[in-house]
Amino acid sequence: MKALILLMAVLGLCVGNAMCDTLVERSGRELSGALVGVRDSVLVFRTDAGDTVSIARSAVERVTFFAPVQGRLGTVQLDRSGRVELVVFGTGYGILNGALLASVADLGVDGFTLAMLAGGGAGLYVPWQWSQTRPVSDARASLISFAGGWGMWQGIGWMAALVDESSADANITMGMLAGGAGILTATALTGKHNLSAGDASFITTAPAWSSAYWLWVMILTGTENGRFVLGTTLAAGDIGVATGVLLADRIEASQGRVRLANLGGIVGGLVGGAAVALTNVDSPKLGVSVVMTAATLGLGAGWHLTRNYDRIDAAVSRLEVAPLLVAGNRPVRGLQAAYSF
Repeated sequence: MKALILLMAVLGLCVGNAMCDTLVERSGRELSGALVGVRDSVLVFRTDAGDTVSIARSAVERVTFFAPVQGRLGTVQLDRSGRVELVVFGTGYGILNGALLASVADLGVDGFTLAMLAGGGAGLYVPWQWSQTRPVSDARASLISFAGGWGMWQGIGWMAALVDESSADANITMGMLAGGAGILTATALTGKHNLSAGDASFITTAPAWSSAYWLWVMILTGTENGRFVLGTTLAAGDIGVATGVLLADRIEASQGRVRLANLGGIVGGLVGGAAVALTNVDSPKLGVSVVMTAATLGLGAGWHLTRNYDRIDAAVSRLEVAPLLVAGNRPVRGLQAAYSF
């Protein structure tokens, strides 16, 4: 009896280790092998024959992971594709903050130069060291960079909008503090949520459009209170950020599609501006309305014309295979699960 139980255990172990991952496409084709990675939501699958294929999520019906439980997770490779972008941003941001700090503290020419050098050095060293042991995808780097710039703009803008006759030093100080807070917040949030490059592009461009549309409303209504216009425009931008976060996951657009759609809006605005200039429109309200209407049509056309862009180019915006992906781009062995798209 003991021999039979031992034989069954050995056979079960052999069968378990013989299992492999399977991938079923929507067309019905089934691949057997191993899911070896994810590159910005494109599945990289190695077949039993040794061929490596990249397949978009839109073309995949189901991925099944068969991996025997080993009692440990094993090694996970970190995705650090955005490390250089983060370091470049950190260096420039550090130089800017050094210059601003020297200006507020009135350090003089020598102090200004030394502060810029110190800020640039810190901005290079800190993200480079921090990213050695942490995942920094292109999307994460883009969102952290955006949060730093957006936070600084918000700090300076709200200080000017809410405080009567606020000083330049106070505005700069608040901008530096808000920018730092934005970087820390984005770093924490992006460490918990796996966003794609398409999600990041959508989130970082949405506030520009919401701010532009609100300024259009302010021009049409003839609002002349500068502080009110500034404050409400800042709020409109924040609403754009929140809307981008909420819609990015639902739209599922790749970075390429988001950029092309935005390009359509920009081209539309340029066409509208050219029409205003060539027809000598005298009314500012009419001129701005023509430009924004053309930009809106271009933006809509961009989204419509690229509706099949991701399917054609085999690029998908988002993929979640949690908990099989742990802070990186490789599935963790020792787990058994299936994921259907």
